[in-house]
Amino acid sequence: NSGARRQLVHADNVCLEPVVGLEDGEPIILTCFIALQDTDPTMGPTVWMPGTHTIDAHNRFFETGRDKSSTKTDGYSPKNEILKSSKAVSGAPLPKGSCVIFDPRVLHCAGANVCSDPTKTRALFYMSFKNPRVDHPGCPSTSGYGIATAELTLEQLVKELIHERNGEPARHLALLASSP
Repeated sequence: NSGARRQLVHADNVCLEPVVGLEDGEPIILTCFIALQDTDPTMGPTVWMPGTHTIDAHNRFFETGRDKSSTKTDGYSPKNEILKSSKAVSGAPLPKGSCVIFDPRVLHCAGANVCSDPTKTRALFYMSFKNPRVDHPGCPSTSGYGIATAELTLEQLVKELIHERNGEPARHLALLASSP
């Protein structure tokens, strides 16, 4: 909404160690944002920091102390080094109906909404897709409740959304909505 502050930089999925069954760098999950209206730079678009999806980058950003490069000391913060040295890519402008697909391990944040029009919000539809080669994402998530147990294809999701729109029961959507 207009006047909203910038989010803190974060990852939707934190990975501090390899995920069994995946090659190094292979996505665990992919997230898709679809713009529900034209989004311009004043509306607080998402800003991503490419290359920060790695185990090494997460250990440094979250200052785990697992190695020298991720250990905070007097006058040195691995997190600050990442924030200072990483390139930022803005998700605006993003025309209505356009989508952005990203690895939710990438560090990112929504920017401040400084739009002077209070009716302009940054409305996005988003969905995440789990890599079928893993049984469980294996990393803590700050979003996507229920994704570890959701067995729903995109085709099934579309059918469920049509049922919901028509006032018919949408069993899978109800299960996802009720998961903790």
